[in-house]
Amino acid sequence: MTRISSCPIEVLPPRSTAFRSPRRARKRRAMVLIIVLVVVAALCLGALAFSSLMVGEREVTHMTGRGIQAMALAESGIEAARQFLMEHPDVEYAEGAWYHDLDQFQGVLVIDDEIAQDRGRFSIVAPGETQGSNDVRFGFVCESSKLNLNTLLTGSDTDATAARERLMVLPGMTEEIADCILDWLDEDDEPREFGVEAEYYESLATPYRPTNGPIRCLEELLAVRGVTSGHLLGADRNRNGVLDADESDSSMVSEADVANGSLQGGWSAYLTLHSRESIRREDGEPKINLNQDDAQTLHDELEAAFGTDWARFIVGYRQQEQANSQSSAGTSETNQDSQDKQNDTNASETSSTSATAGATAAGSDSVAIEYADRVPEQLDLTKPLNRKLDSVLDLIGSSIQVKYDDGKKIVTVSPLFANEPEAMRDYLPKLLDQVTTETEETVAGRINVNLAPVEVLASVPGIDATLAENIVGHRPAEPSSVEAYQRHSTWLLVDGLVSLDQMKKLLPYLTAGGSVFQVGTVGFFDEGGPVVRLQAVLDATESPPRMLSLKDLTPLGRGFDPASLGAKP
Repeated sequence: MTRISSCPIEVLPPRSTAFRSPRRARKRRAMVLIIVLVVVAALCLGALAFSSLMVGEREVTHMTGRGIQAMALAESGIEAARQFLMEHPDVEYAEGAWYHDLDQFQGVLVIDDEIAQDRGRFSIVAPGETQGSNDVRFGFVCESSKLNLNTLLTGSDTDATAARERLMVLPGMTEEIADCILDWLDEDDEPREFGVEAEYYESLATPYRPTNGPIRCLEELLAVRGVTSGHLLGADRNRNGVLDADESDSSMVSEADVANGSLQGGWSAYLTLHSRESIRREDGEPKINLNQDDAQTLHDELEAAFGTDWARFIVGYRQQEQANSQSSAGTSETNQDSQDKQNDTNASETSSTSATAGATAAGSDSVAIEYADRVPEQLDLTKPLNRKLDSVLDLIGSSIQVKYDDGKKIVTVSPLFANEPEAMRDYLPKLLDQVTTETEETVAGRINVNLAPVEVLASVPGIDATLAENIVGHRPAEPSSVEAYQRHSTWLLVDGLVSLDQMKKLLPYLTAGGSVFQVGTVGFFDEGGPVVRLQAVLDATESPPRMLSLKDLTPLGRGFDPASLGAKP
């Protein structure tokens, strides 16, 4: 019998999970590493994205700050213009400094820095001297060089035909559009011959009503039937006053108009809403009102300004009764001889007052008549001022009569202000600098004869295209070259372009000054950065000058090369 030996049997414990699957355990350890790597990568990407975002935000913040700085630079230009107008109450006669001055208005440094990118400047820019010119000058635009739409229907222009004719001189204007503009401005709802009123505008797909009164901005004209952006704004799309290369082929206006420049800036170059001027002297003080009622005050003011002879003559003129018809040929001839000593070219035309009074005196044996070149004695300043002057021009060539010795002696005084060019060249600027017949402190709508283009001058009643061309051909090239007698529109009379009667009719429409200015400013940096363009209208009839309007032209583009504006890299 075989003995089977017994061997102890070793019972092993159950295998652990790790022991059973060593490969799976190693796999799980690699997964953690991958997760860690993914998390780290995500954090890196997040950090990168955040960093990029912050860099972008910093750039946006920087550019926003630069934009705010550029806006402040442009606004500095407007404030500089306001300061200039405050410091020059005689801005109308300031030797043209407001018109073009490189030192004051080109590349004015506001923010200084060693780095060109951080140096900020402003320039005050205006269109060139003529339509169609690609020149840019550095100065203001006098609003009196344009036709004031809001004064078209005032005074003598209330006649529908006269107002339409004033608009018809504008390039591209038609009778239909002119009447529609006038209907938009007038207060009634009766359409003109070619116009439309509220009934038409209310029948449109998007109805609206006309203003029926003064308009607030020129762009409002785009709501008038027939007016297009081509009419109003022309080919100059970015409104920088020059015709850029990409604008010369504009379809907004005809090729002929683009070629001659007549619609380069559209009607906006010829029209305004704000022209106005102050009735004051160069020092800013009010002028002497020749039509005031107190004879003593008038005499004293005139004597202080001009001396005794002028004061006595002007007050004596105001004391005259209305002229009557002549009744004595002999007296007329005697009076004519007296006037010929001073003014042989205009005596018969301008001596009606003296001749009439002399004839009346001749009919009375108890009254003696004498003739003199000046008022020989003190006037009776208690007598009323019977006559008013329509304008200072009424004094030209006029003689007066003065009674002495309780009315028993009459002295006929020959014209003190002769109707002779050389004499007028001397005395007219002296008179017009100091006196006025206006009762208002300011006058609106008169056109600057020294600055207005031919089209605007031709809109004045009494000035045709030929006369307008003659005026432009004879006037000073720019305000800085204006002589003393040309500081007033009466130089047309002095230079023989119009007669005395014509000048009297033109005077209510014309001026050689203006107190409201358009100021175009550009804020920029010497190198790179944004450019901001603003356009303001400043009224210098008040002190400080009041801002009438402000437009941001920045969305229209840079408009100018910084180098031409005075940038210095």
